[in-house]
Amino acid sequence: MRYAPSLMPAHIHRPGPPLADFVDCFWLWEAYTAPAPKERALPSGTLDLIINLRETRLGIFDRDDITSFERFPGIMISGARAGYFVIDTAPRASVMGVHFKPGDAFSFLGVPAGALEGKHAALEAL
Repeated sequence: MRYAPSLMPAHIHRPGPPLADFVDCFWLWEAYTAPAPKERALPSGTLDLIINLRETRLGIFDRDDITSFERFPGIMISGARAGYFVIDTAPRASVMGVHFKPGDAFSFLGVPAGALEGKHAALEAL
């Protein structure tokens, strides 16, 4: 399987107070065509809320068995993790997200960050 380094042109916005106390940044990848159908997403140690603006789905592959695929609705949570995970790049022409500061997503989600560590979940499941 061919993996490509992330070449997505990201737009980043850092909010001011009071959101800056909880949110590191908002990010947007727009009008992107992936060079490969799968990419490794590197760990950041924090939680992200991810929204697909063009499709009603997001997909994550099992990093140990990239034929195993888990489908999520167009809005999902990606918990903090120690290792990379593999994303489906096909529907990602326009994706935005909220990159929370470590431990600060609880104020918005009502779920402790540790409960989502190393996991992906549909926002509606929370």
